[in-house]
Amino acid sequence: MWHVDLTHNTLITTGNGGSQPTHASLTLFYNGGQSSYTIEKVLQPDEQIWANVGDIIGRQLPDRNGKTIPANVTMGSFEMRDLDHPAAGYLFETKVVLDKTWGHGYYGCTICCGYHQTQLLPDPFSGIPGYNAPDSAQGEACSNTWWDFTDIAYGWASTNSGVATVANAQTHLVSAGTATGSANVQLANTNIHLNCPLLLFTPLAPITVIQVTITSADITTNSINVSLQPANVTGQLSIAIQYDTGGTSQYYVLQNASRSGGASYTEKFNPPSIPKGEYQIIQADWVVPGAATSAAAQYNYHFKALGTYYNTSYNTPTESACSGNGLGATYSTGLAPTPCTNVNCTANNGTFKSDFLTQVNENGGGTSQSVNYISREWVCSTSYRTTGGPCPFCGGALTSGTSLAVSGNNQDRLACGNRVFVYNIGTGTVQDHGALAGNQLDHYLSTGACTKAIGTPVNQPAFLLY
Repeated sequence: MWHVDLTHNTLITTGNGGSQPTHASLTLFYNGGQSSYTIEKVLQPDEQIWANVGDIIGRQLPDRNGKTIPANVTMGSFEMRDLDHPAAGYLFETKVVLDKTWGHGYYGCTICCGYHQTQLLPDPFSGIPGYNAPDSAQGEACSNTWWDFTDIAYGWASTNSGVATVANAQTHLVSAGTATGSANVQLANTNIHLNCPLLLFTPLAPITVIQVTITSADITTNSINVSLQPANVTGQLSIAIQYDTGGTSQYYVLQNASRSGGASYTEKFNPPSIPKGEYQIIQADWVVPGAATSAAAQYNYHFKALGTYYNTSYNTPTESACSGNGLGATYSTGLAPTPCTNVNCTANNGTFKSDFLTQVNENGGGTSQSVNYISREWVCSTSYRTTGGPCPFCGGALTSGTSLAVSGNNQDRLACGNRVFVYNIGTGTVQDHGALAGNQLDHYLSTGACTKAIGTPVNQPAFLLY
């Protein structure tokens, strides 16, 4: 404490007891510690500075910031700092209070101000693999102020270098998990009875490395499989799909939910909600409170949302399952071994059940009782052709439940070999053309029934798979 009035004055001195020059700072506190007056000076070895507090107030001498202590201030506290060597310091201090209350006397005292706790910043520290951050080792003095000692700290270390490395005041995050960073620093301890001896402090800081991984995705099973690490960490997980709008990438968010680490989750596409457009990337972002940055992952997954399609079916009707009167019709003869592409256009006369011919005209072909399989003729002047089996537009053989027929003028230009997923129905491959609407998919079924396989057409979202 310092005291200045008609009967008191205070003289404060400090000197450099070290072997190198140092920057000394003397701060006088007053007004309950809310105001301060600071003197700074570089002291050579064995050099001293004196502060006559009564003279500073009486003559209204300004400090380094141009401030003065009001003339009506009579007491306060003070602090001495070695700004160049804060850990232990080169300065020694003396204070004398002159007291003329009962004559002429003086007294003085000297109390060291050491450090009672340390910290390693940032604390806690979390981020993603590959992230780097500078570290800071700090100590709190008896004045409740924190000082940085990073430049004299040593022994930087991590408890798990596979998760994070800590060296030379720098933390580098390696992989998902947890670790503890540490450093050593020697500071004067706040033990005034032992004159603030040097003490080894080891500040610690917890480190958490977060990671999100998309392991697989399949819109046909409505699943996006995501893994989050490490355990005991919770954050907000967002799943989005990326699309392009004239060269600019945009994202459509599928979902946003709280998820904890140390587990795997199956998130949903929710196909009916996806807007029309072409998507190529799935993006996952895991935002953990306090983390330096969010964990992110991308997964290449290419599909196109076509919107709602009208779904019907076609099949291979069998004449024996049909009824109706016999009707005469002409047919040409397909030539082996490729009757769908080679034909003898000589007209042959035949008689077929009327219902069977109706189904052949609608489905493109069917199995007759007299000349085996007939298809609608598309080259000769006859009505039908013997082909031995279906003649899909794209060639090959039709597969029940997976072969699809589309219009030649399909609105999305679906082509032979395109794979299409229809929500609530399944996945098929374009193999045939037919007299269909531009947004219609006709599903082939191998049933021989003399009727439509699906009684009621359904409207469902369709997706082109790449």
